[in-house]
Amino acid sequence: MRARASWLDIRWFAAVLGSCGLFACAQQPVRHGAQPGVLAVIDDIADAEGNRILIIRDYVDELKIDGRDVRQRFQYVWNYTRGIAQMRVLDVDGGLLRTLDQPRLTLNVTEAEREYAFDRVRADPRWTAMHRVDSMFYGGFSFRPPQHAVCSERARCIHVFASDSGGRNTTLHVIYDLMSDYSELAAERADSVALDPPHPSLESSPR
Repeated sequence: MRARASWLDIRWFAAVLGSCGLFACAQQPVRHGAQPGVLAVIDDIADAEGNRILIIRDYVDELKIDGRDVRQRFQYVWNYTRGIAQMRVLDVDGGLLRTLDQPRLTLNVTEAEREYAFDRVRADPRWTAMHRVDSMFYGGFSFRPPQHAVCSERARCIHVFASDSGGRNTTLHVIYDLMSDYSELAAERADSVALDPPHPSLESSPR
C-alpha cells in the first residue's frame, strides 16, 4: 500500500535531507579495513585456498553421468575473500569435485548478513534523523547496477529500508555494501519524498 506523505512529513523529510546534504551523504564512503566487518558475525568457512566463503544454498541432486545415476552436492556460495559468487560441486561424501566462478550471479543474503547491515545503518550518524526507535528495518535484496562506482563487480550491495507507523511510512532507503561497509542514500526522484519500495521478500533462488 502506497503511503501519501502529508505536507508536514514533506517539510520534515526535506529538512533532514538538507541538513546532511543529500548528494554529499550519498557519495561519502564508510570503509573499515581490508576484511569485511560482516565476517565477525557470519558462519563462513575456509575453502581449500583459504578463501572465506559463505554457503547460501546447499542441496543434493541426481545426475546422469556416463549412463549412471550419480548423486552430487551443489553449493552456491559467496566468496568474501575474492568478492564473487561461486558454485561448488561435491560428491556425496563431501569431496570437492570442482568450483565454478559465477561473476554475474547475485545471491540472497543470509539472516546474519541482513541483520548486520541493519545494525550498521541504524548506528550510522548520517541516517539517525531518518528513522525512529520503533522503526521497522527490512530489505536485503540485491542492488547491482553495472555502472555503479561501488556496487558492481566484487560488491555485495543490498537495499535497506526503514519505516514507521507500522510500515506505512517509509523514511529511509539506503544502499549498503557488505564487502566494504560502504553505504549511501538510494537515488530517488528529486520531486518525490514518499518512498514506495517493495515490502520484505527474499530474492529467488540462484539462477
